[in-house]
Amino acid sequence: GGDDTTTVSEHGNNMAMTARGVSIIDPNSIEGCDEIIPRWFPWSEIPLHQMFADDSVWLTYFLSQSAVRDGDGGNTATPIKMNGWFHFAPGGDDGNKIEHYFLDT
Repeated sequence: GGDDTTTVSEHGNNMAMTARGVSIIDPNSIEGCDEIIPRWFPWSEIPLHQMFADDSVWLTYFLSQSAVRDGDGGNTATPIKMNGWFHFAPGGDDGNKIEHYFLDT
C-alpha cells in the first residue's frame, strides 16, 4: 500500500502521521494526491465531518495526547502508541460508517 499521511499544524508544529509513526516535516514539502488536498487547520477546526469516520476516533485521541505532552514543556520523548482496527459498513465512500472498531492506547 501507499504511505497514507494526515497533516496537522498547530503553532508551527508540523507533523506527518503514517503507519510508521510521526515525523516533524517541512510544510513546504507536503503534496496532494488523487484522494487528498493538504490544508493546515488549528486543531479545534479540523473538519472531521469531511474525513473518513475513523479519523474522529484515532486522530482526536492522538491530538489530545499531543496537547498533553506539549503542556509539559514539550517533553515528547515517549511515543504515542495506538493499535487498532476499524470495520466499515458496506457502501464505501457513500456510507463512511463504522460498524465496529478496536483501539488500544
